[in-house]
Amino acid sequence: MAKTFTGLKLQGQLGRFGKTEISNVIGIFSMPDEKVISGCDWGNILVWDEELIDVEVTRKFRKPCHSAPIIMFLYSENDALLTSISMDGTIKFWYYRTVDTADPPENDRVLEMEPSFTISVHDSVGNAKIMGMCKIDDSDDESNDYFIQDGNGGMWLADIVMAADAKPLRRLAKFHGSEITSLQSSPVGYYIATTSLDGWLHVHDVLNKKLVFTHDFKVPITSSIWLPLKPGNYDHYLAVCKGL
Repeated sequence: MAKTFTGLKLQGQLGRFGKTEISNVIGIFSMPDEKVISGCDWGNILVWDEELIDVEVTRKFRKPCHSAPIIMFLYSENDALLTSISMDGTIKFWYYRTVDTADPPENDRVLEMEPSFTISVHDSVGNAKIMGMCKIDDSDDESNDYFIQDGNGGMWLADIVMAADAKPLRRLAKFHGSEITSLQSSPVGYYIATTSLDGWLHVHDVLNKKLVFTHDFKVPITSSIWLPLKPGNYDHYLAVCKGL
């Protein structure tokens, strides 16, 4: 198959990391100048020229660009802004011309720079673990609204733009981020409590179809039982078994 035209298109090359530690790569982006941008396990930005790493981008004092792998990139050719989206729950904007014109020494291909702007995806409930992101309406070039999939359980709406007056982030829904380990119905009302290995307790109002209470125990939850006590605040009567 590799001898056919289609097969040739499927052939790949093994990346040569050189002095950079070998890493898994999740997010990649092909730039207009035919260089390729990728992430790495430790959160930095790698710039590839064919199969070789040309530059590794870090923050000042060699701090990682992100504290978790980058899952995808966006690029605006008009203002040369490279956007990195990471599992650490942050979205950062980088001025790509600084990267493109960098010429670090051959024995240390590292560029230290700071992002131009940072968006942190979080609210009072907790931080997001960004696992995916897609534009709401691709036909509208002026729109910067994106849906964000949260690996900690949830869905967000975000205005991905480098501006202090951007629309505020909004959590659209909160789900469990791991296996649900118990589901208990309330003895005092139309409520259902669910727990999961991600440590979260969720209480749902069945009649109104709403999530009315959440609590993060910070450790895996293996089971729960709703004690048949006197009617009152439903969140006071749930016994939770924590740990594995």
